[in-house]
Amino acid sequence: MDTNFYWPPSLNNGQLYAYNNIFACLYLCTLLLSIAAAFAPARIRNKYWPFLLTSFTAVHVRTWVSQIIPDPTDSFQFLLFFTVDWILFWIYHFLIKRLDQLDLKKRIPESTRFLVNTGLCTGIAGQAAYRLFGNHTLDVLIMMGIITGAAIMRQARFKQAKPHWTYVDLLEKTGTRRPTKPRTYAYVIVMYFVSLYLSWRFLFTLPFQSHSTLAMVLAIILFVTECMAIMEFLYHCKTISQDFHFRLPEASLEDEWPDIDVFIATYNEDADLLFKTINGCRHMQYPDPDKVHIYLCDDGRREEIRQLAEETHIGYVTRDNNEGAKAGNLNNALKLTNSPLVVTFDADMIPRARFLMETIPYFIDARKRNQQLLKSGQPPIPLGFIQTPQAFYNQDLFQFHLYSENSLANEQDYFYREIQPSRTLSNSVIYGGSNTVLSRAALESVGGFFTKAITEDFATGILIEGNGYVSLGTSYPLAYGLSAEDFPSLIQQRKRWGRGVINVLYQINLFFTCKYSNAQKMSYWSSIQYWFSPFTRAVFSLTPILSALFGIAVVNCSIQESLTFWLPYMLAQTFMLNHLTHNLRSSFWTIVYDTILAPFLFFPILNELFGISLKTFKVTKKGGTDQKHNQPRYIWPFAISLVLTGTATIAALWQMASSHQFGMVITLFWLINNLFVNLIALLFVADTKPGSPELMNRDYLSVTVSPETSAQIIRDGAVLHLSEDHMSIVFHRPWNIDAGTRVCVNLTYQDKTIPVLGTVDGMYHKNGMPVVELFRLQSPNREEFLTMVYDRDLVPYEGTTGPVIFVALVRILNNRFRKRQETKKQARELERSQKRAQARRKKTSK
Repeated sequence: MDTNFYWPPSLNNGQLYAYNNIFACLYLCTLLLSIAAAFAPARIRNKYWPFLLTSFTAVHVRTWVSQIIPDPTDSFQFLLFFTVDWILFWIYHFLIKRLDQLDLKKRIPESTRFLVNTGLCTGIAGQAAYRLFGNHTLDVLIMMGIITGAAIMRQARFKQAKPHWTYVDLLEKTGTRRPTKPRTYAYVIVMYFVSLYLSWRFLFTLPFQSHSTLAMVLAIILFVTECMAIMEFLYHCKTISQDFHFRLPEASLEDEWPDIDVFIATYNEDADLLFKTINGCRHMQYPDPDKVHIYLCDDGRREEIRQLAEETHIGYVTRDNNEGAKAGNLNNALKLTNSPLVVTFDADMIPRARFLMETIPYFIDARKRNQQLLKSGQPPIPLGFIQTPQAFYNQDLFQFHLYSENSLANEQDYFYREIQPSRTLSNSVIYGGSNTVLSRAALESVGGFFTKAITEDFATGILIEGNGYVSLGTSYPLAYGLSAEDFPSLIQQRKRWGRGVINVLYQINLFFTCKYSNAQKMSYWSSIQYWFSPFTRAVFSLTPILSALFGIAVVNCSIQESLTFWLPYMLAQTFMLNHLTHNLRSSFWTIVYDTILAPFLFFPILNELFGISLKTFKVTKKGGTDQKHNQPRYIWPFAISLVLTGTATIAALWQMASSHQFGMVITLFWLINNLFVNLIALLFVADTKPGSPELMNRDYLSVTVSPETSAQIIRDGAVLHLSEDHMSIVFHRPWNIDAGTRVCVNLTYQDKTIPVLGTVDGMYHKNGMPVVELFRLQSPNREEFLTMVYDRDLVPYEGTTGPVIFVALVRILNNRFRKRQETKKQARELERSQKRAQARRKKTSK
């Protein structure tokens, strides 16, 4: 390439190298974007043109500005260029949007618009290729002809392809405009800083002129890993920045409410756990309760479970073998039932009373809308399934062992309450296997539940969406279950999820078919890419260690450049994630979660990628745990990582002190960051907190307390904690009561009052107020009591522990110390209370 064609002769060789690098990138981007715009379907073609025009104009803008402003390799110069390009992009975006509003589709034939689009794209691609490859004119002409011919063939193919509908299309085609929230300008700002950072990283920080092969290899691996992580982050931000909350349709009692089959899948779960789920299903409200048919699908063929089904007056379904695991179990139930809608629950998921009343109206409304479409001669857009969040009535392991239940959301809330509903816009909601309402017609169209993968739910949902059905995700929890109660169970669960999702990629043709739209493919890919996080964490952890120990600069930049390009990007990313997820997730906690799980998922996921699939799997144990949390096999990966990171930190400090150069400061920053993350991970796996995760706090209940043998009210109070066999009641006035005393507690909630008998375990003080502990709870109406225990909203958490890792670590240590002191103090007070009661009983007996 003739560099003098672009630059003034006064530029030195280093500047020529930098500028050639920039211009080669710009011409390459222009070439790729023009090809993409030529191949794009008509409905999304104009989305490519702002990028294409910006890339095409940027070359000429740089040429003009370089003649005015000297020293083009300066950071400020690059910042100026990038900002000008960004402004140009939004100008082009505005103009093309206004052009769309002129409604040219009705004035100009599609064939004419296609030819104009293809001609412009081919011309721009040819000009970019000529500048990029020099005087290979014949090659450029051949390439232009290939682009034109391929675009024509693709256009003909898209005319024959079926449209990809979403639930939004069903609403808009029947006259309902979806309310949209104001445009999220925060996303635009974050995109600016992310694009600026990535451009700077690629053009100026990679050690292209380094003589170290190791440095170049590490730099490329790190940059590619960064790009993958940033692309996933941007995709999630783009999706959840849109309005994805759909109001519950109105459905009167006069409407035709369909029959429903409720499947509770079980294999080896305890009968007491199943009773709570059955009780929740039996208390679900419905206009005609006789239309709700509940079936206990037992793949364990247990007599006690058959008796449980008979005692609770629900159906019992079993089979002679376990072929197809859970999917085969559900398919067997499908053959024996015939309701048009099917609800699936895991054995530990307790539905709330309003579950059916807040999901079935969507199907009733969809049926009415499709009748309108058929009358107007349009094809129907059937609703395939509705996925509600999987929420949990106990703390997850991260909340429990990091002492952050009030300041940290459940680890899965971000996925089920933010990402899942937002996927409605692209018709790529993931079927989670539980808390779901499915159309029987949709299931039968794909041959029932998919039996060839250990994540049958993920595969079944994808097949339904690819078969012309639309999906809907909601964000309000309508059922609560048990999260994993020990670390081995959590690891086993995540291994199965990760390996199953990747295995589905091999079994179902997702990316080389017209069944799925580009938006669906991107969404499915983000689900698969998430399970690459063990490799991402390995790169982000090992790269700074190797860089410090071998004394090589993987990122070639100064402190000033880092503050100019990297710091704003990190702050914008943190703000964006907290803002869009309503503090359900922060970038810091994502790193902590991934770091804790990475050592135990790395090799299983790697095996699956190489085709070594998991043929059988263990069902995640629910309802009690006998496995220790702080086993040595879970501690040593983080202990070794902590030692290596600490050694590398000392080496980086020594190099900076001895050479009086600060080029290692970026590496030092990430080493210190990883040091704190590994310390939190070590605190998590080494925690000796006894027992399993406790129940999450729910709405407070007002209570009145009286002796078991008297109807006289002694005290009014409020429930702090309530489970099936334990209760904590706080009173505003002092009250002395002996341990072992039986009392009657009247619980009041939503105009319901339920009497419960309990034994006083003792009393302690919290914030200066007396708290009485009751155990051995009994209620004359156990079903109503269980409904009151579980059918209540969870108390919202106070917020995340913040984006600063040091602050988070200090808060975790502080909570750990404070709660242990409170527990010891409460235990001492309870013990003293019990001793006083024993002494009084002895005195009375004498």
